[in-house]
Amino acid sequence: MSDEIDLLAEEEERSSEPTETSEETNGATSSTVSIGIIGDASSPLTVGTKTLLSHKNNIVFVSDDIDQVVERQNDIVIFCEDIKLLDNDTLDDARLLSACRKVETHTKGSFIIRSAISPDTISKIVSCGISEDFWDKKIVYWPDLNYNLSVEKMFDSPVVLGGQREACQGLYGFLEFQSNLMNLEVARIVSMIDASFVKLTVSGYYGLIQTYANQLFEVVNEYEGTNYTLIRHVLSTLIENPQKEMLVPVHVRSKDVEDINVKRSRSYKGEYGNNDIRIFASLSDRIPVIDECVNYKNTKG
Repeated sequence: MSDEIDLLAEEEERSSEPTETSEETNGATSSTVSIGIIGDASSPLTVGTKTLLSHKNNIVFVSDDIDQVVERQNDIVIFCEDIKLLDNDTLDDARLLSACRKVETHTKGSFIIRSAISPDTISKIVSCGISEDFWDKKIVYWPDLNYNLSVEKMFDSPVVLGGQREACQGLYGFLEFQSNLMNLEVARIVSMIDASFVKLTVSGYYGLIQTYANQLFEVVNEYEGTNYTLIRHVLSTLIENPQKEMLVPVHVRSKDVEDINVKRSRSYKGEYGNNDIRIFASLSDRIPVIDECVNYKNTKG
């Protein structure tokens, strides 16, 4: 499905219909949702996702063991693992596909993907043996659209849900009532492949801005009497909705954050903390400007 849908209007229409009263079962109510997150408990995406879903009616369990998560029979399973690029520039998405199949065959739950994926991975999901019913009703791609996986910014991040209409509407209804998201009024449903391009385009855009700032810094400092810091402050007021931290050259930011030496920090000339741009760069040779923004010294493969 490629057309955007006004989720807020549809949800308001549904909320006007009568609903059944929740019944208590073993100390929980019928509105209680069990959530299993597959991912590193210390990674920003996992931490941010768990924080977004901290609600009195949610039971959230985190593990990097797929079978352990599946065995708990969660209502929702969310995949937050980093998916690495192989040497041939394809994603090592075997664990994602395995998790997807196991959720369908061993549970009655839904499968939500938050990790950055490529259009090729989506094609593999479609052909990995899942049923049409599972694809239509229980798989959604919900990418994080922040720069550098900022947990704090996840609360107010734009929400794009990729997948079939019924699956996305189900997740939207849950997020509206049992999450800490603050920007659902502008949520959009698109196809899963469109959602993947939205995610990669955001990463590429940030990489372009960061690379431009890095190169601008070098040019400015070729001239005596210049002050890049003052220029950056002025730029922050002239550019609409700037990502101000990206106007700080990468070698400065990386030195402050990682406490590395000056010599090493000078090699950080591409993007910083923006590993997803590598996926974008590997897709095609028709967007060479993205290749220029990738510095493999400061991305984790």
